[in-house]
Amino acid sequence: MRNGLLVYWFIGLLVYWGIGLLVCSGIGAGQYVRNRRRSRDMKRHLTLLLLLFSAPIFTQSLPAWLYGEWDGIGQQSNTNTEWLTWMTLYRDDAVPAVDYPSLECSGQWELQRVEGKTWIFREVITKTVGRCSQHDWVYVRYHSEETLEVTYAHSWAPENIIATLTLRRRQLP
Repeated sequence: MRNGLLVYWFIGLLVYWGIGLLVCSGIGAGQYVRNRRRSRDMKRHLTLLLLLFSAPIFTQSLPAWLYGEWDGIGQQSNTNTEWLTWMTLYRDDAVPAVDYPSLECSGQWELQRVEGKTWIFREVITKTVGRCSQHDWVYVRYHSEETLEVTYAHSWAPENIIATLTLRRRQLP
């Protein structure tokens, strides 16, 4: 999804740049303007405006219900194991941070796309990489204000769910 938006953004940039050239060169009015500085300035202004107005396309914000501190016990079906999970996301964070203390690894979830009510992330393990699977798909579904349903799938087989997790919002004292 992000690559498709990048293509549309690039095409839009080319169109705006082309319109700027036409306007600055006076072709639209049947005139030829020899002032290169004016043309260059117009291109810069159009590019800046395009970047400013297209920025919201690339910053898909996370839903409000995801913010907070969460914990739960995950269950992996292919190894018949359980593991503790802590997930935190604060207003200043760009991505959710995830910690698996019983597996001694941690990382983050990077948003890839949204399909209906399911938020799809890629997990990037940043600490003790060998103990946790890298780049797995993480599917987060809102269940209630206090509960999130999470499923995991390997990167090479996103249709095969290998683990499930119910995250509960931590109650702060």
